[in-house]
Amino acid sequence: MADVIFRCSSCSKSLVVDQSAIGATCACNSCGRRVAVPMPVIEFTCPFCEAELMCPDKMGKELFQCPNCETGVPVPHLVKIEFD
Repeated sequence: MADVIFRCSSCSKSLVVDQSAIGATCACNSCGRRVAVPMPVIEFTCPFCEAELMCPDKMGKELFQCPNCETGVPVPHLVKIEFD
């Protein structure tokens, strides 16, 4: 199973949960507030340890620490393609 990476809506701290928690709420490790685990849109693999990762699209282009190998990893971003 992949890890879901997202930010606390209260303090903006990065949080990581197992994908089985999507749609549930969890307590932020930093501020203690309950946070809803968002539906991830971006799925990718850590280029250093090959961990499967997921995150919401608003985190595209951000740099975060891989929860598996603790290496700084940039989140890929989605590109909107318009057809005529």
